[in-house]
Amino acid sequence: MKKLFITQVFLLIAFVSYSQDSFVKNRLTLQLGTKGHRYYTKKLTRDHFGLNLNYRLSNHFELGGYLSYSHLKDDFTDTEIKNGYSLFYGMNGYYHLSPYFIKKEQPKLSVYLKGSIGGYRVLYTELGDPARYNYLDWGSYLGVAYYPWKRLGFYGEVGYGSRSLGEFGISLKLSK
Repeated sequence: MKKLFITQVFLLIAFVSYSQDSFVKNRLTLQLGTKGHRYYTKKLTRDHFGLNLNYRLSNHFELGGYLSYSHLKDDFTDTEIKNGYSLFYGMNGYYHLSPYFIKKEQPKLSVYLKGSIGGYRVLYTELGDPARYNYLDWGSYLGVAYYPWKRLGFYGEVGYGSRSLGEFGISLKLSK
């Protein structure tokens, strides 16, 4: 585990220092989206909505955080679970592949690899007793963002994670 952490820190430093003179660094992006979720052991998430706030450190690397919310339903009876919901939170790291094949200063298309790590908290009432559980949330995804307008665009991601198979939504460039 220690070797894995040291390797990840080394890769992070390498990615950040790779392209410090980039035309897209120092850009802040807000993404609002919904996730396609896998099943809990007995519960099923529904209506999953969240946001990502990301900061572009260099031409290839972006770092951010995420926060999202979803309702729970019982997957056997398809009924609403009393006071059932999940809160997801964590960090995202993005490695942008587009600068290798798109040389425009403000490209409309961005292709990237995304890794996320964080946690989620499941809260619900079962048989009159409140239940609370904390779990690890992680994932690796391939994503595409397309900006038909200067600051507003769409994004989609597919991959595999502890609870997610992908995400899609709108993306807003807050700076540059």
